[in-house]
Amino acid sequence: MLRFVVLIVIATLLSSAVLAQQDTNDIGKLVTIELNNTSVTEALDTLFKGSGFDYKIDTAVSGVVSLSLKNTPFETALSAILSAANPPLSFSKTGNTYNITRKTETEGTTSAPVAVKPEEAPPTITPNLDIVKRTPTIDGQIEPGEWDLLFKFSYGGVNARTYANWDNDNLYIASEASEPVDLLVTIDAKNDSWFHGDDNYELMARREQDAEGASLSVSRYESRGASSTSGVPLTSGEASAFTMKASQASGSCVYEIAIPRKAIPGLQLKPGAKLGIKVAVGIGSPDVQWIPAAALGEVQTAELVTSKTSSTEKLSIRCDLQDSRLVPGQELVAKVTIKNQGVTTSNADSIVIGGEGKTSKILNSQLIRFRGIEAGKSYSTTFRSPIFASSGIGSQALGVEVRSGESPVATGLFSFDVVPKYEVRMATEEKPLKGGFYYQITVIVKNNTPNQIYGTVEISAPDGWTARKSKLAKAFKITQEDAEQDIVFRLDPPSNAQGQATFAAEIRIGSDVIKDSRTVNISTK
Repeated sequence: MLRFVVLIVIATLLSSAVLAQQDTNDIGKLVTIELNNTSVTEALDTLFKGSGFDYKIDTAVSGVVSLSLKNTPFETALSAILSAANPPLSFSKTGNTYNITRKTETEGTTSAPVAVKPEEAPPTITPNLDIVKRTPTIDGQIEPGEWDLLFKFSYGGVNARTYANWDNDNLYIASEASEPVDLLVTIDAKNDSWFHGDDNYELMARREQDAEGASLSVSRYESRGASSTSGVPLTSGEASAFTMKASQASGSCVYEIAIPRKAIPGLQLKPGAKLGIKVAVGIGSPDVQWIPAAALGEVQTAELVTSKTSSTEKLSIRCDLQDSRLVPGQELVAKVTIKNQGVTTSNADSIVIGGEGKTSKILNSQLIRFRGIEAGKSYSTTFRSPIFASSGIGSQALGVEVRSGESPVATGLFSFDVVPKYEVRMATEEKPLKGGFYYQITVIVKNNTPNQIYGTVEISAPDGWTARKSKLAKAFKITQEDAEQDIVFRLDPPSNAQGQATFAAEIRIGSDVIKDSRTVNISTK
């Protein structure tokens, strides 16, 4: 006779067995089960009741089980009961019937992904839903201070952290874990809790089984008029707009994803914008358990912000940037004010101001010492640093850390944008050529500097093309910051113009040279 006692004890002990399970005949549905000193056969009866499945087991099996699992896949819950047996049990499945037998000596001896420890209750996840503006590098490597934390957990032998950021062009999501995991991102761009529109997307980053790579699938939940909500995979062309870089090494599994604003209707990337989002990490294999549990359309409201502060004392941090949009070489000027909102004098005695994470490579840093701040009083200082000319373009973060001795007591992040000094783009016509008519090319130059600029634009065209009533080079002047100027060229094509033609532009502004080109299809129809 096979006898054993299963001693899986989590949370409070209950005197009865309770099972909550969703639709039948679906091993992917989530199960909640709590057992206390319940016989193995009764535990299995409780698990299988209402599941739509049957099971067979040796009648000689005996023992008791105490178990608590919440929102767990059916087969994971079954494995939790069977794997704790001594000797352990295993199962195979034929049709709708599970055959439960003693595990052979050879089973479980090969290496496999980490399995969820059944004696652990899934952690409660409370994500930080204020998403800070700054641009990470999507390269499959998470550098210290590069991302802002969304949530973290330790469960089932896996340590995992997830991150979120944004800038004017993309929403960024990342994760890193101590073991191979999957990553699920659900987006309700309009945050209307209506998961049937073209603004509802799901992104799934998965480990490749038997390989070191990873794959990203993107689905859209546009289901108006459908009987049920189901994701429709994007075409390869649509999915190519989404970028993912992943890496796996011993003790590290990283995903970094860029979600373009233009790829999701209704996705607004600006300060104060709100969107519905849920990020979940999948652990275990082949049965994946999602932390937090993944339910279709279940999202939380996140707000896009340009600053974030925290304090262990009653200190507030304010940072007023003279200009939140700068070009390389320009000076960043920030007035930082620390206010003591408590009723006693604060022991804070210094401030460190500088670039946060990778922004430290483009800014100086400064340590300012002062004596404690009295109750209700403030301390202010002005921080200045050039934006080094070698800086990367994108959203950056200025970090402020208030210290008492060597211990931080308040911190803050404040976003600013680094943009190129000049932006250039070409616009060409797509209409067919007609005899006697010209072809128009426009070069648009934008000045992002606070100074007026002078320059020239020169166009290169295929053989036989000539400028109409002008030369292929023109001068321009832009007197204001953020202003644009259109430089228009009208070209006469040769009589046999047909097929593809490439036009190039060279823009000179002082010692700076910017080049752009455009290939167009020329037709006479």
